[in-house]
Amino acid sequence: MWRKWYGWLAVATISVVSAQVGQAQGGSGRGFLFRAPTMTLSVHGGYAIPGARSDFFDFTTDELTLSRSDFAGAAFGGDLGFRLGEQFEIVLGASHSASSDRSEFRDWVDADDQPIEQVTRFSRTPVALSFRYHPRPSGRKIGSFAWIPTQFDPYFGAGVGKMKYIFEQSGDFIDFDTEPNAVFTDRFRSSGWVNMFQASAGAGWTLAPRLQLTGEVRYQHARADMGDDFVGFEKLDLSGVSTNVGLAIRF
Repeated sequence: MWRKWYGWLAVATISVVSAQVGQAQGGSGRGFLFRAPTMTLSVHGGYAIPGARSDFFDFTTDELTLSRSDFAGAAFGGDLGFRLGEQFEIVLGASHSASSDRSEFRDWVDADDQPIEQVTRFSRTPVALSFRYHPRPSGRKIGSFAWIPTQFDPYFGAGVGKMKYIFEQSGDFIDFDTEPNAVFTDRFRSSGWVNMFQASAGAGWTLAPRLQLTGEVRYQHARADMGDDFVGFEKLDLSGVSTNVGLAIRF
């Protein structure tokens, strides 16, 4: 019994002393590493909001019971970062977001006065190589054997990459070239890889010497030819903003 209490007391005492030493050394007060980390692995989740500003999105939201907000959806991904000194980092990252919504024509019904329904699916998978700049060092070296991470670590980033996209509509549609207008069933699809530019701003909060809580806002710019299934439209707008939170582990 007493040994148990002495054990807990010893652990508490060591924790308090370690915290005080960390604060006295001007660090985060959350411990130290024996060397500066060279790599960071992070996972994150959040919400992606496509701009949806091309003429096909205008046509879709005008004719069908969809709004631009229906193309937004949950996003998840990960990043692998390599340190290039105290304030620079090169990052390889990928994420995925998708939406799926049912709709019907706003102003038309079929011959039985039933709604003309379809499903629209939209997904984006960007893969980018970015450079990040940290306005202040992400940690400081104390003596020859200790590296103390900073508590708050903001950064800005920019990069290029590729985006895989899929836009698909399946269900019933109206043939406006027939008289009277005919209703038919079909599936229309546009997909592929396109070039992409990415910009980001975020920050990390140290939870432990090797662990950070992260938050970030990203903007991605990309446009794609729609292909043979969607004739007569301009390039599809794939640009958008996403926000995410996650955890990062230092190595």
